[in-house]
Amino acid sequence: MGSSGIPATTLLYLFAELWAPASDGRDTDAEPVLGAVVKGLDTAANLLNAGIWNLWRQGWITVEQLRPAEPIHTLVLGGASFVRAAPRKVENKPAPRGLEGFLWRAISDHADGEGRLEALVRRGSGDDRHGLRSALIGTALSRRRPSSAVFALCRGDAADRGLIEVRGRWRKRLAVPDLDAVRALRPEYEEVSAARRAHLAEHAEFDHAVLGDCFAALIAARSSAS
Repeated sequence: MGSSGIPATTLLYLFAELWAPASDGRDTDAEPVLGAVVKGLDTAANLLNAGIWNLWRQGWITVEQLRPAEPIHTLVLGGASFVRAAPRKVENKPAPRGLEGFLWRAISDHADGEGRLEALVRRGSGDDRHGLRSALIGTALSRRRPSSAVFALCRGDAADRGLIEVRGRWRKRLAVPDLDAVRALRPEYEEVSAARRAHLAEHAEFDHAVLGDCFAALIAARSSAS
């Protein structure tokens, strides 16, 4: 978070036009953002990845790579995670908000324990007890379009801060009530982008593993909801 206290993923969402892959019109998961329509699955996975990175760098969670990232051809109940994530005890800090808040709660709840069904599914998938995929599958992501849930969390945080408005009952569209307020956040977005690039330069394999788990969780969540 920058000086405004806005989560990194909310900033990335607000300026997604600058970095997210544009939809080619054939993308069934396409999502509207400010100024563009982007590929939903790819952008959602990258937002999840950025959220994990932001929680890790702020000391909210620990992340450990379990095995090298590799191409995912098939998934059995989500498959085995590339990384494991666990919450850290943080005192005298307000709980994360937005997408980061969702991720922190999902990882914390998973660490607190799992039900018999969840344990059976995890063991069937071969996942680690604290595997990132198991922490995400079965959450609010488990819907026909899990990428939409990721966008909704970022959009909701931006709307709660008065930065955007969602208008329309059936066909929703985004509006910016105060364009100058959003433009004023561009330097913070640039700081987040620079920090992400520095992290990628130093921890490319690690970041790729986290991203792979984010993709796998979204795909598995979509399959479980269909």
